[in-house]
Amino acid sequence: MELEKAHKEKEDKKAEKKKNESEKKRALKAANQTKTRRKQLCTVAQKKAPPPMMRQKMAWRRHTAEKRNGLK
Repeated sequence: MELEKAHKEKEDKKAEKKKNESEKKRALKAANQTKTRRKQLCTVAQKKAPPPMMRQKMAWRRHTAEKRNGLK
């Protein structure tokens, strides 16, 4: 009886932890949507760091796009 109760509590704790983690992820995604496009790109770049040449290429593309659109 006590063993079953302990097992159930453990499962409940695990489920609660999983739920909290998914809520955190959802909140982060929502917060990221409110940022400007450039900041979103920066946060994505931090998560999956591309190789250096790719990083330069991305920066150059962003720079040329900003020039084209009149942003700075």
